[in-house]
Amino acid sequence: IDEISGTGNHNTATFWEYDGRFGRRWNIDPVVKPWESLYAINGDNPIFYTDPNGDFKTWFSAQLYKYSHGGRGHVSKANSGIHKGEWSVSQKVHREGGAEGNENRIGDVLIVQQVRWSWWQGGKTKNTQSKGGDRNLSDPKQYPGISIYQNNDKSDMTAVTLPGFGIYIGGGYSGRSLTRVMQHEYGHYLDYRFSPDLNYNGQGFTNFYLMIGVPSLFNATTGIGGVHPSYWTEIRANQWAQIWFGKNLDADFLKEYPLK
Repeated sequence: IDEISGTGNHNTATFWEYDGRFGRRWNIDPVVKPWESLYAINGDNPIFYTDPNGDFKTWFSAQLYKYSHGGRGHVSKANSGIHKGEWSVSQKVHREGGAEGNENRIGDVLIVQQVRWSWWQGGKTKNTQSKGGDRNLSDPKQYPGISIYQNNDKSDMTAVTLPGFGIYIGGGYSGRSLTRVMQHEYGHYLDYRFSPDLNYNGQGFTNFYLMIGVPSLFNATTGIGGVHPSYWTEIRANQWAQIWFGKNLDADFLKEYPLK
């Protein structure tokens, strides 16, 4: 390798290798992320991210990948170690007869010996994978038209609405705070379904992602444009939630999700 890139310029990992001078892979990433080049590594930021296994940086991107690839697999987050905060989508490989093997499939890559979530701590290996699958909160009577799911990560206080896929809520919400965030996220769905400025040309699905989804995600992740609950994309959702739920709107909804 040194003969190709020069001493110290070529790096290898489990499933890929790259030239550190350019921050680009030599092989195409088997996990396709529509928002990122197949040759990109470390989220296009090798200084900030380590990402030795090609995991996702946010729950949003992991869920988007999962539900744009058939909705199968388990989204989980590392809670400690050098991978802390990173997400992955994995699913058990079923052998003949339906029995689960020890292998896992990450995208199109078969992991024969799965060790991605185990690190050496204090002389022993500790598994830090989030346990369990998504909890289905769908309610066709109160929230018709879209499925709602919640993960089991109690530290996760994020939520996202993906028309065509579902509403995904972090496991940190419970009780009335869960009700409020569900009502807010459903407001995004109502915005997608009924707002004239998104549906004027019959392209409401595309318009929502470009005109609402991208600005909302950008604000939530960078803080540019103000506090997220008061950002204009969220105000629209809150207004729709108030119209839809009326007297059934949680009594403290407007304290967290303002109308202007």
